[in-house]
Amino acid sequence: MESKKSTRIWAVIAAIVSILAVVVTCVLTGPLYTVMNMYFGKGDAVVKKNPEAANLDPEYYKPAHADADSLTAAGIELAERVEAEGIVLLKNENKALPLSDSEKNVSLFGRTSVDPIYTGAGSAATESSPVDYKTAFENEGFKLNTDLYNFYAQHKISTEVIRTKMMTGMGEMDVEYTGRGFISSMGTALFTGDIIAEVPNSDYPDSLKDSFKKYGDAAIVVIGRVGGEGCDLPTDMSGHATADEDKNKTYLELDSREIDMLRYVKAQKDAGVVKKIVVVLNTANALELGFLNDADYGIDAAIWVGCIGDQGANAVAKVIDGTVNPSGRTVDTFVYDLTKDPSYVNFEDTYYSNVDGSIGGYESGCFNEYEEGIYVGY
Repeated sequence: MESKKSTRIWAVIAAIVSILAVVVTCVLTGPLYTVMNMYFGKGDAVVKKNPEAANLDPEYYKPAHADADSLTAAGIELAERVEAEGIVLLKNENKALPLSDSEKNVSLFGRTSVDPIYTGAGSAATESSPVDYKTAFENEGFKLNTDLYNFYAQHKISTEVIRTKMMTGMGEMDVEYTGRGFISSMGTALFTGDIIAEVPNSDYPDSLKDSFKKYGDAAIVVIGRVGGEGCDLPTDMSGHATADEDKNKTYLELDSREIDMLRYVKAQKDAGVVKKIVVVLNTANALELGFLNDADYGIDAAIWVGCIGDQGANAVAKVIDGTVNPSGRTVDTFVYDLTKDPSYVNFEDTYYSNVDGSIGGYESGCFNEYEEGIYVGY
């Protein structure tokens, strides 16, 4: 009897040892394989030469650059060329563009002129030191109205640090921003507060008007909209608008501050201070562009530049002076009124009722049903 009991015990022990051996083997030859090799080595590598391959060059892809500096320079040149080839000329009345060699004194209007839209959010975002519009235009030989530029750069909207919280893939985080209220962090994005962040017309000091006379060859108005993966563009501005008249608009319409700015610039043109008005649309999103042909704003030319990336500002400046031909084409329809588009009615936050709100670590459960079939895209 004792012998049978002893046999069972040893059988259990043997089974446990066998299971442990299998587990340890799987771990050591799987996840810890590299670590084990680092500590104990893995023997000598044996290289066998194939006589038939003696004359073959194993370096299939030859390096195009001798060093990192050469590679970086080529990347910079390519980034600028990609932007240059994509810029679209949307309007050009009376050959307003390009500006001639005698039209080099210009004023950049709009807070986006000092806070450009370089990239989208999420995977499109980059950490780098991009070329800004001031640097690009000056490198191209333009003389900029620095009084106007510094006014935007030093305005409260551009300098005040705003702190808030946002839900990310790593949980709730404390975040901060200046300028437009769009934050991209940890795989998600958030629109919060003033998301257009244009300077009100009432804040323009009278002293700026004197500078327009010296830098009046052209008023270059830069309008920006940001976006990207992680959140949808607001179709309702009631939670973001700074004026009641803008609360029923969408994010892809001009808000009242931008309209006032365009009228302000038009007044300088009517007074003979500014010769031309050129609009630069620094946005990856298709804005409502009916305003380009509105006589109230007197716009002579307009280009769409998308998100300009690290080097794209150089290309924008070169389009303005004619060094680059804006030969890009639109890939989306820029409508007069987005609310008349069939997809607008169907574009809303719809949530599953049978999920707990956490999918893949992100707050989710939202979906959109494509009801228009092949006729309207998203």
